[in-house]
Amino acid sequence: MSPTSYRTALPRNLGTVVGRAALHVNQTEHPPHSQTALRSVEFYKTREGQQVADVGTCVEVPRDSSGAARIAVQTGLAFGLNRVHSRTNTPPGGCTRLSRRPPIHHCMSQFTPAGEACQSLGAAKPTTFTFQSSNDPLLRAQPHRMTTAVIAHADQKPRERVLLYALVFALAPKRCLEIGVRWGGGSRIIHSALSDLSHGVLVSIDPAPVLEFEWAQIADRATLMIGSSPADLGRCRAAVDGPFDFVFVDGDHSEKSCYADLHGLIEITSPGANILLHDAFHPPVDRAITRALQTLPMADVAMAALTRNDGVHVESGRTMTFGGVRWLRRV
Repeated sequence: MSPTSYRTALPRNLGTVVGRAALHVNQTEHPPHSQTALRSVEFYKTREGQQVADVGTCVEVPRDSSGAARIAVQTGLAFGLNRVHSRTNTPPGGCTRLSRRPPIHHCMSQFTPAGEACQSLGAAKPTTFTFQSSNDPLLRAQPHRMTTAVIAHADQKPRERVLLYALVFALAPKRCLEIGVRWGGGSRIIHSALSDLSHGVLVSIDPAPVLEFEWAQIADRATLMIGSSPADLGRCRAAVDGPFDFVFVDGDHSEKSCYADLHGLIEITSPGANILLHDAFHPPVDRAITRALQTLPMADVAMAALTRNDGVHVESGRTMTFGGVRWLRRV
């Protein structure tokens, strides 16, 4: 675009365009007389009254026709308007106009005295597609507390912490369970996502947590249960008066204990519940997961974090593997 314009991008999703905007069309892939000519569009505001140069096509929408200017980019040609006038050279203030006139099925070969030529949008009448979004507040939630995933002291790598926040925020579970608390970093991350959603509660269970903050800071949505898994999982379910639909398992990493945790979840989770296991690359945890998939009503979703951590046990000098987040689903 010319120096007399500025590149403030309008939203790429559905929206109402009022005023003047530049409309970019890939004329090579989509010839101007093709019905798909306007499939790929990008809008930029331009200064009122200034010349728009080297921007392809520009659009001017009357201020009283806001409803007619809705464009669904991803559905291809979806104008609520039926006619396009264009100019070969755009003079200052000149631009393409869209109007509500009947569809035109041919293209004029001669320019008018004003320098305009009609470009047909094809024989088929364009289809209008207007989507009114739901008013569900969960769809409008903003990740204001996502930084907690970066600063919270948790025995997880940064990518794993961000994943934990993102999955809770995206899945919007109603009842969350955390097995293994330790310093409480994971609890804070889950609580932050639930708080941003203004939705859902958390129960965290650990026989001897070593918290680095006052639990009262997150007690509005989180309950700390001093106890063991799986023996006290029934108390956790009773605390939220229903089955859990999201579980984060980061407790004892022995094969026996990890399998017992997974087995205990069957009675306190709802079908479809999402279950994350930290340190899934640790061999005993991996074996417990394999056994659970063979014997329990659980399905493998993915290794959600490929954060394999091949380190060394300092006291013995042995190589050990930790890290990774495995995603299972209760069926």
